[in-house]
Amino acid sequence: TCSVLVTAQDPTSPPVTCNNPHLNLSAGGTYTAIESDLVASKNDNCGPVTASFTAAFTCAHVAASPVSVPVTVIDGSGQSASCTSQVTVRDITPPSVTCRGSFSTNLDASGNALVTES
Repeated sequence: TCSVLVTAQDPTSPPVTCNNPHLNLSAGGTYTAIESDLVASKNDNCGPVTASFTAAFTCAHVAASPVSVPVTVIDGSGQSASCTSQVTVRDITPPSVTCRGSFSTNLDASGNALVTES
């Protein structure tokens, strides 16, 4: 009789594909991306894959769009792969204005008045 020690290894990195989404800010001017926003597909030959990224957006990101967000996936064996999601951040909330009620003002000698927003 003899004994054989077999060590199974997973040398294959998990494939990942990123989305390039257009994300709309909330009325409060923020949006925190979730995995399905950024990751189109991920899988592995030996089990589940975990994705990690940091993607919290504000009004400041609208002018900077598209914003590059690196995404890294790791499988149960510690193998990793990455892709980059190009996120276009949109502000779809129209500005609001509250008009002041009626008021009176005096005209100058030329018949003009200057009205300011204060």
